[in-house]
Amino acid sequence: MVGEDVHAGKEAVIDCVLDIQRWRNSHRLKPNAAKSEVIWLGTLQQLAKLSQADLTLSIGDSVLQPSAVVRNLGVYIDEHLSMEANARHVPRLVFTALHGMQTRSSDANSVCLSVRQTRGL
Repeated sequence: MVGEDVHAGKEAVIDCVLDIQRWRNSHRLKPNAAKSEVIWLGTLQQLAKLSQADLTLSIGDSVLQPSAVVRNLGVYIDEHLSMEANARHVPRLVFTALHGMQTRSSDANSVCLSVRQTRGL
């Protein structure tokens, strides 16, 4: 029974992906297969029932291997929906943003200082 459910689920996902590909083609958009990811969500017990063959998706010439963590709209999602992956990435993003703000601020201060020195001459 589990195998049939997995097969039906995979077929439904493949049908959706093919619909998206047709829409992209009709709008002259080219998908980047190298950036495509697939993730299976479920409890530890549910995911343990799936074989490696169950987890891979074959769409056209591409074979998508499952990822444990994917990024969608800037949010990192793991296969158990625990948000641990997102919690690990957010501090890094905040630090990078703050560092960038500090760099731009110091650049702006040095420009203002050089303008003041030029006016004083």
